[in-house]
Amino acid sequence: MRKQIFLFIWAISVFILGNAQTGTKSTKFWFGFMENLTLDFNGPPSFTVIVSADELTTFRIFLPQTGLDLHYTIGGGDTREIKLPDGVFYGKGCDVTTNFGFCVESQKPISVKVFHNRAYFSDASIVLPASMLGTKYSVLTRKDANAVYRNPNSFVIVATEDKT
Repeated sequence: MRKQIFLFIWAISVFILGNAQTGTKSTKFWFGFMENLTLDFNGPPSFTVIVSADELTTFRIFLPQTGLDLHYTIGGGDTREIKLPDGVFYGKGCDVTTNFGFCVESQKPISVKVFHNRAYFSDASIVLPASMLGTKYSVLTRKDANAVYRNPNSFVIVATEDKT
């Protein structure tokens, strides 16, 4: 009997903890893009933001540096693909600091994914909510098998506040 009570309590604990996970839905997100080979070699970039919502809501995608401010409505259970205007929304080169951090804000929780499409290489990311961001991260990379590129491994950091 004692073993059954223990298993019951353990099962309830696992169920509660498993359902307490917040996932990646929220009302505020920050993200950025990074250079992906040179424009001469890899062609012009194309940037896409994918937004999904469980219920009807409005949201905006804005880039404070440029004044770009796009407003949308999305239905419950829908996914919306937004192609950003043509442009280069990242710093060029290594070890550069720029003001190309995008923000997405919504009235109700949404999830956000972003894509940076190029002729030869593309990037994609699930964007974490601002509330889930921390101060310590690990960047996992692997060496370029051909070793042709000077800096094949890279990452971008987006600061959500000034002076961070």
